[in-house]
Amino acid sequence: MAKPKILVIDDQPDIQETLKMVLEYEGYRYISALTGQQGLQVIDEEHPDVIFLDIKMPNMDGNEVFDILKKKGM
Repeated sequence: MAKPKILVIDDQPDIQETLKMVLEYEGYRYISALTGQQGLQVIDEEHPDVIFLDIKMPNMDGNEVFDILKKKGM
């Protein structure tokens, strides 16, 4: 049985790399996005099982992404 696909949306590459190492070590399928807008596109394309969402990001912050996902019923 495949482990869940986890999307990390965070604008800090160091955090991305740390989470990638930990999640892949545990056998999860890791995908990432560096911006909220990119994250929304990845969600539509990849349909992740879990999303780790940074709140403080430039342009479109995590709260805005979350609001869009709620409106989509996610």
